[in-house]
Amino acid sequence: MKVIKNNMLFIIMILIVLISITVYGILPICLPVHFTLTGTVASTAPKLEGISFMPVMELILWLISSFGIKDINLKK
Repeated sequence: MKVIKNNMLFIIMILIVLISITVYGILPICLPVHFTLTGTVASTAPKLEGISFMPVMELILWLISSFGIKDINLKK
């Protein structure tokens, strides 16, 4: 079961990277990354930084789930 979970997470990570590479050319130079409550853009990020955030976060979560704490017993 663990092998299937790791394979699925790895496939999702590869898909996110492929989608990021695919849409990179059609994105504007600066991407909005933070909005106010009224919906106006509060801050922007360069295109490369904005598009690489999701694959990097996915990699971090994949590593945490792969090497995380195993079989935690919460019973006292």
